[in-house]
Amino acid sequence: MWTLIPHDEATLPSPRSVENIHAGLELVTAHFTERHAKCAHKDRTDLVALQEYTGKQFLQTLMVPDELHESMAKLQGVAPLVLLPFDAGASTVAGSEAVVLFSDAHGPLKGLPHNKRASMLTTASGLPRELRGDCFVGRLCSLSGGVLGVGGECPPQMLVERSWLEAAQAANQCSASATVSKGEPSPLEQELANLLLAARRACITAAVAAASNAANSLTPVALTWSDGGEKGTGSDPSVTVRVDGLPADTKSKHVRCSIRDEYIKLEVTTLADSESVLLDGKLFQPVSAADCEWYLESARGGTRSLIIALEKRQTMRWLELHGKIDPEAAFTQHVVFGTTYADLPTCHQV
Repeated sequence: MWTLIPHDEATLPSPRSVENIHAGLELVTAHFTERHAKCAHKDRTDLVALQEYTGKQFLQTLMVPDELHESMAKLQGVAPLVLLPFDAGASTVAGSEAVVLFSDAHGPLKGLPHNKRASMLTTASGLPRELRGDCFVGRLCSLSGGVLGVGGECPPQMLVERSWLEAAQAANQCSASATVSKGEPSPLEQELANLLLAARRACITAAVAAASNAANSLTPVALTWSDGGEKGTGSDPSVTVRVDGLPADTKSKHVRCSIRDEYIKLEVTTLADSESVLLDGKLFQPVSAADCEWYLESARGGTRSLIIALEKRQTMRWLELHGKIDPEAAFTQHVVFGTTYADLPTCHQV
């Protein structure tokens, strides 16, 4: 069991079940990736840290470009800090195990909120730090062969246990290690950094696999049209265009449907950029643009369907949805085409 220390003081520290060291590090990595991108804010950016990282100096956070801050907010990295080294708390509740705190390595760059409780814990351990964002604390042990493993339980109550905190403070203050004096990571911290890198790679691999599975399970977008005239005579006053298989999160704001008397352009922004423009060309016959309408409806499988009703100007049968593009007519109608007629998507009549 490890403990999550939220940056929000209104939320109490809570235990997190951890089966092994790899599961624990993946838990920390995934939590920081999901939560910290949401609470990053440019106004909290540490300008000194930003200058050290980018080489660019800004006098105020207001001067930091939004694009730069957005790129900083996407940085991923976990910084392990050994509060209590191995064997330093033999007479305490921690025994011979180490106590380690995990924080976001890029908290100041992202502009994460300060974590006062986690910062106070580092001070009580003799290693004062100003930490940002959520933090985790856990116990580690050394298994056979020197392999790291998850130690005993580290519940929220242990964070205020005086015995191990005093032992940690004494060990850290008395340490004469050259690596510590230079601010370099200890051997344990370096080993954890290597394991965290492997955990991050595992998270990336899992995310790629999930995205691939989601893409494979998507319902193909299908565009069809119909002239509902009786027995194909074209007596129906409208032509219906359907787009099925749109993403479930498609809403009216994602649909850009521009209808003129002889032209139509349809774009759905929830589709991939290369596939978002579904229609862009001249219609087979003129329509009454002011009387045309479209709407969205829910469909099977959690997808959405778009229905467009094109009101004919003349009641006659449509042989196809598109007519040939007349460049001069397009110019006079102020229509800008993104494709040629040969590139228009295939429309199947039903």
